[in-house]
Amino acid sequence: MFIRVGEVLRELRKQKGLTQEELAGERDKSNLSRVERGKQSLSRTQLETYLDRLGYDLTYFLHHVLDDAEFNVYSLRDELDNHVSNFDYVKAKEVIARIEDKQNNTYFKDGPHLQFLLKNKAWICMYEDPQNAHDMLQDAIRITIQDFDEARIESYLLARYDIEVINLLASTTHLLGNTDSAILILKLLANNVRNRGINPYEKARSLTLILHNLSIFYGSMKRYEDALELCEEAICIGQENRCYGLLPRVLYNKGYSLFHLEKKEESLIFLRDAYHTSRAFGLYELADTIKAKAKDNFGMDTI
Repeated sequence: MFIRVGEVLRELRKQKGLTQEELAGERDKSNLSRVERGKQSLSRTQLETYLDRLGYDLTYFLHHVLDDAEFNVYSLRDELDNHVSNFDYVKAKEVIARIEDKQNNTYFKDGPHLQFLLKNKAWICMYEDPQNAHDMLQDAIRITIQDFDEARIESYLLARYDIEVINLLASTTHLLGNTDSAILILKLLANNVRNRGINPYEKARSLTLILHNLSIFYGSMKRYEDALELCEEAICIGQENRCYGLLPRVLYNKGYSLFHLEKKEESLIFLRDAYHTSRAFGLYELADTIKAKAKDNFGMDTI
């Protein structure tokens, strides 16, 4: 049995009680209308974005065959993701240079691919130049949400990369000295994610990321009890849903909070767990960073 992608999208959209404008936005609602009527095709990234906003994983619906150019684009994305997640910014910048050459830049000049690129470029530079990173992230979120307003975060239909961009936007807001605003952004984002009908793993992944960042912000304000509570909630959510990607960072933040609450023996346990969990996941750069921070910040040489 064969079905048109547009028919699937229309049915799923109606099941969620959404209009075309609510799903696609003011700028792209006419394109979605043509797709649903079979008058226009969708790229893989566009389809993935719509399904993500509707709370579905692309792989649940189809196996998408990539041509050579698409395969190269997604290979570059995976490579960049891996280097940035492992804090290997030297290699990440090398991948960005390859992305921005003439051949590959055709695919990264607009849409979700450009959003992905801007997000990672902002991540790499945000500690050295938070204002530039903040501006890039504002541009990135407006690629998919043209009328983006921080006060309306709870109301938006967000895809995975929208959530990641807003997380980083909160981080740059914090780095620019507006920690109260950064906390509010993440609280609104957490409410959005909690109220969305998405699969449990993706919800856990997003919530763990949000709680991790919130714990950092509270720690910077010396609200260590609040930071500790958020870390414990993030660990529980991750374990319940077998979502372990951020576990080393959350464990480190828990150890950090415990240290400042003068619970040094407990702190050392979690710092060790963070270090060894990073190595178990193959995140060797992160493991080295955790070890260095434990020594420099807490005088701990025994991890």
